Amino acid sequence: MSEILDFLYVSSYKMARNHKFIKEKNIKYIISCGKFDDPWKKEGVKYKKINLLDNLSENISSHFIYCYEFIEKARRQKARVLVHCLKGMSRSTTIVISYVMAHLKMPYEDALKYVQSKHKMTCPNENFRKQLKAYDWSEYLQDDQEETKEEIYQEDVFTKKKILKL
Repeated sequence: MSEILDFLYVSSYKMARNHKFIKEKNIKYIISCGKFDDPWKKEGVKYKKINLLDNLSENISSHFIYCYEFIEKARRQKARVLVHCLKGMSRSTTIVISYVMAHLKMPYEDALKYVQSKHKMTCPNENFRKQLKAYDWSEYLQDDQEETKEEIYQEDVFTKKKILKL
């Protein structure tokens, strides 16, 4: 498990199942990126499952906003969040990179390097990298831009259609 921000962690599925470690780190929110069971039902951990495959056709960006809001809810409550996938390399790190881009208003390349510096196994697949590049908030968040962050979050990066808040 790697700490990306003081409230945000990324790991493999194996580490996410380690009850002792989760309790030691005081993780209260978990995003599971894959088809995994929920071992936390009776532990008081808020658990969100996103059924994602690590392949070249999966639309992971359709989950960016939902995950951002889930992580933000935890951050506002001063809670810690773990994002995991099977190996902690592609799906989970893609979600974490998308959060870092939006939260820190960081361009894709900088966010990727930042997350890689904290979690050496970070390696989003090529499809996910393309979606992160399309999601690059830096072009939207210029000082002279009138749109707000909230308005931008309502636009799907692929279809350019407005989407509903979750």
